[in-house]
Amino acid sequence: MRILRTCGPSPPDDQRLDAYQITYTAERPLYYRAKLPDEFKVKTSKDKKSIEVKLVKSRYENYIFELSNGYVRDFPYIQVGTSLSARDIFGPLAKKYQLISRQPLPPDARRIMQSLKGRPAAEQVAEIMRYLHQRYRYLGDWRARNRSYVPFDLAQIEQNGYGDCKDLSILLTAMLREAGVTARPALVERGLYAMPMAIPGVTANHAIVQANIAGKIEWLDPTQTNYAPGYVASDLQDRAALVFTPEGNVIVDAIPASTPRQVERFERNEIFTAQGRSIVHERQVRMKGGGLASLFQGESEHGVKSIDTSLCNAVVNENTRCRVERDPMQYQLPDAYQVIIHAEDRHALMRIADSRYLYLGSPYPTVWDDLNRYRSEGGLTDIYLGEPRKQLRQINLVGEGITAAINACRLRSKWFDIDIAGEKTARGYRYSKQITVKTSWIGHDETMQPAFQTLLTRASDCYDRLNFIVNAP
Repeated sequence: MRILRTCGPSPPDDQRLDAYQITYTAERPLYYRAKLPDEFKVKTSKDKKSIEVKLVKSRYENYIFELSNGYVRDFPYIQVGTSLSARDIFGPLAKKYQLISRQPLPPDARRIMQSLKGRPAAEQVAEIMRYLHQRYRYLGDWRARNRSYVPFDLAQIEQNGYGDCKDLSILLTAMLREAGVTARPALVERGLYAMPMAIPGVTANHAIVQANIAGKIEWLDPTQTNYAPGYVASDLQDRAALVFTPEGNVIVDAIPASTPRQVERFERNEIFTAQGRSIVHERQVRMKGGGLASLFQGESEHGVKSIDTSLCNAVVNENTRCRVERDPMQYQLPDAYQVIIHAEDRHALMRIADSRYLYLGSPYPTVWDDLNRYRSEGGLTDIYLGEPRKQLRQINLVGEGITAAINACRLRSKWFDIDIAGEKTARGYRYSKQITVKTSWIGHDETMQPAFQTLLTRASDCYDRLNFIVNAP
């Protein structure tokens, strides 16, 4: 394969091509699939054993004032191969995978499998994943230049004590089959966005395992820092996968995108005290998903204290005292994870006069401000929103002089759903805000639609009402 821009979505930058020419040759006929603008011309020889790509006109592109979550997904590329059939391209490799996966389990892996006999399939899978995480270092060994996509033998993997994605995936496959679980190695392109598989496998950069666990298909990645039954990491969702069957065949399957579900529910009680300060008690519940996985991965990389500090700083503007209550994190993600935060905020309210303060329930800039700026400044990239999800915030404010008057807001669109409501209470004010992110990507063309501008205008108005005056006594 050859591409004329970085594989996968890339951060916006400038690129100028004044000359470009490349020729592909092979002993067998070549096939290609391409997405090229008019500046490029492709010429194929009569015997199809040579393909020439040539730039016939200078090409220049530049991106400025783009959002930090803006990426270039629409770029020129050409994919070249000796066949358009996944079986033709990867059939020999699939047979090698099957030969390795059928090798006898090495001693330590066999010991683990004997200890798991008789347990339900889901429990065995979880323990096998935990074992690989604790026993093996995720590390590639490329000293043998002819390895390419071929894993080490099972005994060699155990002897090394490390392996890259293909090594750990083939060992996982063998152990799952020993447990009676149908398991098949698979090749995918890992990243925020996967290119179209125009020619099977040319963009594959990662190996995982497809497993049928109690009648349900799951995609297992033994290189991840955590395991969540039934959940696929966001950088593996919504893409094609090349699956190697036990018979040595290759099939093209699809890893689905996740659907929006409740992944965060935060309940906050905030008591306003003197001089714009407050006491905060917040209960956070994160359900299984990308947010919880990122929290666990962050702790494994930076430590408990660092994550606790980050949690505190996200809850208050100026932290003086903060205490975090939460269970120790484990390799396997729970269905729900609770964090309780007690904090004092020295700058909960912004003073605008002697006894008048501003409460910012929606600090600037909001996502709507960012998207409005993107439109007004001529942004060109596609916007990445993360995996589809629902986030609920329930806030109870206690204090005198709260002038809030939040009108009910209910917006529906193909990109976001927004629900906001508020009411006065005997001691202050209470409001709730739920946002549903319904897609991972918003294409540039979509952001130019009148319906999208209408959404931004209405959403901005709804969020502005979350900022109001507090008249302190």
